[in-house]
Amino acid sequence: MFTRIIVAMAIVGFVWAPMASADDGPDARYLAALAARGIPADADAGQLVADAHAACDAYGTPGAVGLMLGIEARGLSPAQASYVMADGMRAYCP
Repeated sequence: MFTRIIVAMAIVGFVWAPMASADDGPDARYLAALAARGIPADADAGQLVADAHAACDAYGTPGAVGLMLGIEARGLSPAQASYVMADGMRAYCP
């Protein structure tokens, strides 16, 4: 009897479990976090993701300042550039 209950619960769990989609990956979550802060990813999604990975590599080094200035040079405010870096580190850094 107990085994049947466990099997039934497992079947219900598989049926009702949300399906994973490609949109649920770290890139989509990172870009959604930026969009929530008013930073649209329209044509620059690839560059924003690259900046996020670069932020992980530059963390704690003088290169972080250069990365921040490079992001600002593409038209983002200093606050937006810091969001790109901070949200990127949250999304991608180990």
